[in-house]
Amino acid sequence: MPNPLIGVTGFAVVTTVGVGLLAGAGYRRWFWLGLQAGVTFGVVFVHWLIFQSLYRIEALCPYCMVVWVVTIAVFWYTTLHNLRAAHASLPGPVRRAARGVAGYHGSSSPAGTSPSPRSSSSSSGRTGRPCPSPSLPGRGTQTARWR
Repeated sequence: MPNPLIGVTGFAVVTTVGVGLLAGAGYRRWFWLGLQAGVTFGVVFVHWLIFQSLYRIEALCPYCMVVWVVTIAVFWYTTLHNLRAAHASLPGPVRRAARGVAGYHGSSSPAGTSPSPRSSSSSSGRTGRPCPSPSLPGRGTQTARWR
C-alpha cells in the first residue's frame, strides 16, 4: 500500500474521532486503546520515513514535514488523554511520571485519579468536567466525559 494512502486513511480516522468528540460523543476504553495502537503505529512509521528522507533519499519535502509534525502531535495528545483517563494500568513509577507530564498540559486530573464530576448545564444532561479549550460560539461550555 503506498504511503499516501496509509496517511489519508489514518488522518480520516483521526478527523472522524475529532468531529465525534466535538459533537459530544463519548468513546469507551477499548476504542481509546485501539486509537492509541493506531497512532503509535503512525508515529513509528513517521520516524522511519524521517530516517529514510534524511539519510537515504537525502531530500526534504515540506508537505512530508508538516505530516510528521501533525502525526507526532496527534500521538502525544492521544497518549496524554489515555494517561489522564487511566485507560491502561501503569506501574507506580510510570504512573508518577505520567502525572508529571500530564500536569504540564492543563490536566486537572492526573493519571491514576478520578476527576470530580460536576453537573453540566448542557441540554443532554451529561456530567463531566469543563474542557480546558474555549467554548464554541453559541454553544456554551463543552463538557468532557470520563470513563
